[in-house]
Amino acid sequence: MRDLPRLCAQVQRGLPRHRRRPEGCPRGPRAARAALSARQKHLARRRRQRRGQPRPARRERKIRIQPRRRRRADRAGLPRRREGLLRTDERGGRAGDARTPRRGPPTPTSQTRGRIVNDTERRKRSARRCARRHLERLRPIRDDVSDAIIEHLKKSAEWRRSSTIMAYLATPTEVDLDGLWAPAPAPTVCAPRVDWDAGTMHPVPIKDPRTETVVRRHGVREPRADLPAIDPDRLDLVLVPGLAFDAAGGRLGRGGGFYDRFLPGASRAVRIGVCWSGQIVDAVPAEPHDVRVHMLVTEDGVVRCAAGEAG
Repeated sequence: MRDLPRLCAQVQRGLPRHRRRPEGCPRGPRAARAALSARQKHLARRRRQRRGQPRPARRERKIRIQPRRRRRADRAGLPRRREGLLRTDERGGRAGDARTPRRGPPTPTSQTRGRIVNDTERRKRSARRCARRHLERLRPIRDDVSDAIIEHLKKSAEWRRSSTIMAYLATPTEVDLDGLWAPAPAPTVCAPRVDWDAGTMHPVPIKDPRTETVVRRHGVREPRADLPAIDPDRLDLVLVPGLAFDAAGGRLGRGGGFYDRFLPGASRAVRIGVCWSGQIVDAVPAEPHDVRVHMLVTEDGVVRCAAGEAG
């Protein structure tokens, strides 16, 4: 501490850094200033002790307490940030959920992106994710599985007594049914043309899917716009794709609802789900508006479902 006053004087004179650090002294001007302030306080305390003066009272900071702003409440008397929970309760949620934290565990009727999502729809989303990963295994054996399914389908009684059939145009992860468009005397085979804005489909008879189709939204092949469509009630057989099926005829689609809206219009048609054996599960999460199929056709054969007798 003997060199401290000299160091402080050097700091005040603005000497270079390499000349401010004698042995045993703090390094740098900041440390020197802190040491100087501490020593000045110490000397002032010693002078007060010699004079018998009391220590000055510490100045108290004046803290101004701001009144809490009151948020505009909704009709239930809660802040606006809980308004979504109240709307959920009014649309069928549990009573008392308004005091539940917003990011709490999901309830059977929670509001997601402005609409009600029930427990069945959550299970469907989870099942779709698992099914899409599972269908990636179909790619290496897709051609062999498709040929076997087409062979079993053409041997069935439903195919032989049908004159007008609608088959889907497959995506890379679906069973390929292009082999159904065979030369005459095969039955008339239609393909669905999708109205994406209205969410509907229209069967269009085609003879060659390689030349009479175009690729539209989401990479889906559809019949050309200049080809005429027919009435769905004329169909005798509808081949339905899906991500998963069960023995009761339950079907897990891709979430668009196109076939659930289309199949009731084809009331006289036999509904056949096309899949490979790995897509048949114990139970598919279903809702009242989901349409079931009458039978399934896989590479192993035909499976009759409990949804109703075909024909």
